Amino acid sequence: MLALIKKHMAGYRLIAALGLVLKLLEATIELFVPILIALIIDTGLYSGDFSYILRIGVIMLALYITGYILAILCQFFASKAAFGFSFNLRNSLFAHITSPCFAASSSFSPAALISRLNTDINNAQNAVNRFIRLGSRAPFLLVGALIMALILHPIMALIIFIAASFISIAIFFIMKRAAKTLRKINTGLDETARLSGDIFSYAISNDSAAKKHHAQQEFSYQVKKLEKNSIRFFLISLFSSPLSYLAVNIVIAMILYFGGAFVYGGSLSQGEVVALINYMLQILNALIIMIMLAIVFNRAIMSAKRINEVYDSCGDASHAVREIILHEQLKKEGDK
Repeated sequence: MLALIKKHMAGYRLIAALGLVLKLLEATIELFVPILIALIIDTGLYSGDFSYILRIGVIMLALYITGYILAILCQFFASKAAFGFSFNLRNSLFAHITSPCFAASSSFSPAALISRLNTDINNAQNAVNRFIRLGSRAPFLLVGALIMALILHPIMALIIFIAASFISIAIFFIMKRAAKTLRKINTGLDETARLSGDIFSYAISNDSAAKKHHAQQEFSYQVKKLEKNSIRFFLISLFSSPLSYLAVNIVIAMILYFGGAFVYGGSLSQGEVVALINYMLQILNALIIMIMLAIVFNRAIMSAKRINEVYDSCGDASHAVREIILHEQLKKEGDK
């Protein structure tokens, strides 16, 4: 997948980098909001200074508006970069498929090639889009929230860190199981595409009824198998979300229990307890985003393997053709 991105992101690397930077700035703003909430509780509400509450509230509003603008700009750059990447990749793959060397040595069916030109490239495009929008934000938010919690109270941060570690390990094993099922789904998609093409060809060529009946039975079997694997994949993937919420709610209860003791002892303020809960929720949000990204990236990695199978079927003979396509595309982009 990385090789495809490196090769076909030509002309869109700058705006992709800008999208990543904007998303990191938005995540940085989000990390400072719980501190402002803690200041409102500990300073403004405790002393009854409503002018102080208003000032901090205006700062929070300005931060939210800035984050919203940054998110919109990031979305624009991410979409442009992802569509540009898929445009380059689709042109390159089509040039490879139509090259003389591929026609002489290929064993791929038309349905399999169409699936790679459409579904697989769309999966890769979606992965690039999601990575620019969320891929940098989630790990940064996860690490940043842990660091901010550590600054507020090391012992409470240790509780949060242990909980986040257990959740991450559980998610890893769940996603590993989901990846195996996803491979079966991709194989099933190829089979159903091939069988549907056979059925149409039998209908057009007026082949025997026995061939048509056998193809229809095999197609029905493959569709049921694909349905079963798809349901299993989504059930496995969705199981991680309620597991994360359950673990986080347990941790929030622990934060309130131990935080109350620390507040009573004077080493922690009420506002800081609220800030720690907010950081735990940010960690949960980052973990859920990483779950979704794992699903998207699993699909993209499988699709990238299928795309590379097409490229590898003809070796490097059509490398020059792909280079010409990319060169022409970059030239057109420069003219614009």
